[in-house]
Amino acid sequence: MKKLFFLFAASALLVACSSDDQADLQGGNPVTDPTEDVTSAATIEFENGTALSVSAEDKDTPTRAAEAETETCDFVINLNKLKSDVMNDLGDYKLKVDDFAIRIDGEYTNIEVKDNNVKKWDVNVLSEQDLKVAVKNLGVLNFTNAKDYTYEVYLWIENKTLLDDGTGGYGELFTDEMKGNWIQSTWPVAEGEETGLDLSKAIWLAYGEKPEDFFTTMEGGYLVRYNVYRGLSGLNGDTPYIKVSVHVEKQDQTTVGEKKNDCTWVRIPYETK
Repeated sequence: MKKLFFLFAASALLVACSSDDQADLQGGNPVTDPTEDVTSAATIEFENGTALSVSAEDKDTPTRAAEAETETCDFVINLNKLKSDVMNDLGDYKLKVDDFAIRIDGEYTNIEVKDNNVKKWDVNVLSEQDLKVAVKNLGVLNFTNAKDYTYEVYLWIENKTLLDDGTGGYGELFTDEMKGNWIQSTWPVAEGEETGLDLSKAIWLAYGEKPEDFFTTMEGGYLVRYNVYRGLSGLNGDTPYIKVSVHVEKQDQTTVGEKKNDCTWVRIPYETK
């Protein structure tokens, strides 16, 4: 348990120095290159055969696919699952998929990806769409010499919107009220107060505490612990972000012939169901 807490807590502490140091940020905000393609999905394929994807999909699209022995298992989480949340009031927006990482038994690895330009992708999310993060092809993970794998990714929201004043200029998408709703606190926060909010348990409850709704197939015998944390970084909190961690390990097969998947949530400070 202590080890798992370290996995999530340590990565959360890095956020203040994470994307503000990237060359493609200006004043704490992602800057969209007009020559870049804007898409509804970004998929990062790793050399080990797994992939991490971020996609905008039509609302209420079922996660689970028809179960089949040949189908590899994917873990999918809908970040818009909280229906009355500020996420559903953003309208159309863009985000940058960045700062992704893989840990094996708690140690960061040198990530080998098939596309060196993955950090250039922007995802366009429309107001009528859900935002989903998936770790794909869990079936290819090798647990012979490893107990667990942790996938991490930051989604940096482009805090920019066209002003409705006829000037053609841009202002912040997030007002101070929206920033407060983003972290469920008054913005600006007092010195020393938390500038983020852990949504892991709330999403679990919104799913109705049904592990099968997180997987494309229940076959595989995996245990997934996920963490969803969103916050505000940069000058005056002008860089909203969401950080998703997905911790995968193999379960002991307790019933002969049955290898069902299970999942739970983890939040900071450490707590689980």
